[in-house]
Amino acid sequence: MSVQTSPKVSGLAMSRAEKRGMQITSLLSAPDKLTDIQIAEIVGCSTKSVQRTRNRIKPALAEIEDKLQEYRALLQREVPLEYRARRLRELAEQDEQKMVSLKALERIDAIDGLMGRQEREEVPRVPMFQLPEGSTGVDVTVSQSIQIKATANILNVDGRSEEHPRTIEGEAVVSEDAESE
Repeated sequence: MSVQTSPKVSGLAMSRAEKRGMQITSLLSAPDKLTDIQIAEIVGCSTKSVQRTRNRIKPALAEIEDKLQEYRALLQREVPLEYRARRLRELAEQDEQKMVSLKALERIDAIDGLMGRQEREEVPRVPMFQLPEGSTGVDVTVSQSIQIKATANILNVDGRSEEHPRTIEGEAVVSEDAESE
């Protein structure tokens, strides 16, 4: 007896229409306020598809907007702007944590409108180096010269102590073949 599951139930695959709907939804809720025509061009669908998706998610967006307004009102009452400005100033003026001070100053500049939108966006992280195409691993070899100086005190048969300094030199090599991820 075999059990068949739809892609929605299994969670492993999405239909093309579902992917398009998710793309449209994310673009509709983006802060860029794109037009239906721009969204249709980006996703590669008709403006009618964008309108249908907008109409389908409109009740959810309205509910979120109501909750957001309520949240803002609560914030204004519980944490007034004067308090936030005073705290931000305190963080910017403190000397113990330089990064906290810098971020507070950047936030003040952003609120004041001194920074452009591109400057406020975080710089994407890039790898320090990239392996050539087709590479499957990295061979790491660490080499270190070692010099050990020791003095041996030897007691002779006649009871005299003799010092015998020794120097041992060598090289330690550790090699590891690391697989790339």
